Amino acid sequence: MEISIAKNLSEVEPYIDLVQSHADKNKNALGFLPASAYKEQAYKNQLWVAICTQTKTPLGHLLFGGRFPNLKVIQILAYPESQYMGVAKKLIKELVFYGEENNYLSISARVAADLDANKFWEKMNFGVVKQEKGGKTRNRNINVRVRELDSMTLFKGLYTHAQHESKEKTFLTYIDRPISTNPTYAIDLNIFFDVAKRRSEFDEANEVIRAGFNNKIKLCVTSEFVCELERMSNSQTNDVLLNFARNLPVLPNIPQEESLGMIEELREIIFPKRSREGRNAPNDTSDLIHLASCIHHRLYGFITREKAILNKSAEVKKIYGVEIISPIDLVDGTNDYAISKISVDCEGDNVLITDFNENDRIEVEKFILLNEKYSENIHEVLSPSTTGNKRRRLIAKVGSVIVGVITWSLPDFRNSISRAFIFVDEYYPEIRKIIDHFLETLSRDVLSKTLTRINLHICSLDEEILEAAIGRGFRKISNTEGGVLSKITYLGPLFQLDWLVFSQEYKELTGLTLPSRMPTYEEFINTGIIIDGIGNDEKLKINLFDFETLHSPAMFQCKKRTGVIMPIRKEYAYELFNEIRIQEELFSSKEALLCVEKAYFRKPNNVGAFKKGMPVIFYVSGKNNGPQEVVGSARITYSDTMTSQEAMLNLARQGVLSINEMNEMTDNTNKLHAITFDNFCLFPNRISFQSLKDMGCVSGANLVTSEFLSNEKLHAIFKEAFEGDIK
Repeated sequence: MEISIAKNLSEVEPYIDLVQSHADKNKNALGFLPASAYKEQAYKNQLWVAICTQTKTPLGHLLFGGRFPNLKVIQILAYPESQYMGVAKKLIKELVFYGEENNYLSISARVAADLDANKFWEKMNFGVVKQEKGGKTRNRNINVRVRELDSMTLFKGLYTHAQHESKEKTFLTYIDRPISTNPTYAIDLNIFFDVAKRRSEFDEANEVIRAGFNNKIKLCVTSEFVCELERMSNSQTNDVLLNFARNLPVLPNIPQEESLGMIEELREIIFPKRSREGRNAPNDTSDLIHLASCIHHRLYGFITREKAILNKSAEVKKIYGVEIISPIDLVDGTNDYAISKISVDCEGDNVLITDFNENDRIEVEKFILLNEKYSENIHEVLSPSTTGNKRRRLIAKVGSVIVGVITWSLPDFRNSISRAFIFVDEYYPEIRKIIDHFLETLSRDVLSKTLTRINLHICSLDEEILEAAIGRGFRKISNTEGGVLSKITYLGPLFQLDWLVFSQEYKELTGLTLPSRMPTYEEFINTGIIIDGIGNDEKLKINLFDFETLHSPAMFQCKKRTGVIMPIRKEYAYELFNEIRIQEELFSSKEALLCVEKAYFRKPNNVGAFKKGMPVIFYVSGKNNGPQEVVGSARITYSDTMTSQEAMLNLARQGVLSINEMNEMTDNTNKLHAITFDNFCLFPNRISFQSLKDMGCVSGANLVTSEFLSNEKLHAIFKEAFEGDIK
């Protein structure tokens, strides 16, 4: 007998009453559902009926639901006339295929512990993840069973095939371990002298030594390092620095025939215009010997202040695989993003989010250990920050009750991996906003303009966390088990000149190959960015908006991309952006402070020019003693006109205006312009009104209303904000 599965409403509708009749006869196993439930799910194409293809006789049904990214089996039943025909197995296999094709992460089912059906679920790879008490009537235990799906790997679900259409699942993988978590670097003589002689560059050079002692990197010197000191020394026996250097880890000499060839290759790259016999030849050769030794011994990199070598760092890394950095690269520049205590009124509750200290430790540990899955990581989760191991620990409380905890290690220049752990009370009604705030805080707490990977450890059953994390660019790691999602994040604007280094680091973290140059805005919009390296000669196409979401709060400043400056009053800015507050607020803030996507309202002028994905520069005006400066950027996610009543109904919790304030913005059709935005990024260098004027970014309207920015002006603002002198 051939079995087919009816899925669409038109196919299923004739069988709905019969499905309900069969289900009602099996209330002991399936529970009771009203007739409306079957009709509602059928209208959503979530009631499937297995039928005999030849006779059209119904053989069984599957009723399912759930919220993305998790499917839930509500009922599954093989009818008596279809026993031993594998009907239930076929229905579940079809649901698994459906889930993976549509990028769901898991399927769950609740099965009474006393039913023989548990054997079926075991065979279908649905493991028991926890057991709950059932209703009082039957006094049962309920097994919560989950099957994780092979889907939602990095980028999956946000691409189409560039070369051909295929229904085969394509898995994107990247290295499932930190990249060179403890890499070895050689240092040149100047770094040594900066510390030993306390020269003007002492602080930066000292950071290199500190990184070595804290095991962030391993330090060594080349044999040329000691030879240089010997050539400079007046006493081979009484020279303190020389004797100290001889006790450092020294790389062995490399064969002369190999070193000479490599030195000449490097000379052509780094010093192409200098003569071998010129005034700088000895120093040049010594620098090249250091570098050749690093290449020969396959070191991770070379630390130097020699400008000519630093200038060719990208080329050397591309050819030889050795990274060249300066001491200042190791200075801990993390955390321009300030984490402070916030208090928010959320549907009648006061939610407090703050760092937790050792006084909270016992209470936090009890909260975390309610989920035994994480007991093995409890010491890492609760570990406080130390000089060599910096961590963040946030707690969310409603009154005195903990509803959420997140902790993470801070990435730095040498360790681009952050391990994060999140725990929430999924039954708290407003937990989604807390999760959103946690994830945004985590994504921003990285080095500015540096690629970082965040590995987020969660429980696979935490649907609120899964849904929020996937929405913010986290993806399941291929070829691994357990509740770990990963995100590749970039804080700030990425310019075309940064693309080469960005793409190299991207490949190290993900195993994926980006185009050799940054796509233009038209290429991003019309074609998308094409990504290679997923196997089977397939390529991926991802549009600009989705690619930016995956790496939020990144802003890809490609050619011809334009933006807009939007003025905002100080009091509204403080309610929307906790990052710009100078001091803690006396009273609780509005819910918008916790939202990832926030709302901005204005008079409905030139509405059509505000496009989804357009960069927004926020200027805090001088009204009510405002600072008159640009403070950060964001990205438009929605733009349209609506009545103030519609805005209050749909967007009030994401914004900070009252109904009266909205009414003042409406036109003669009683509509205002509503804009939502995400990916807010605080500028490390705020830009004053006068500076904006000097840059040609202010018209005669003096930012009383929004002003559009050309690609060149937007580029200039980002450059000043991230690469100007920090104020």
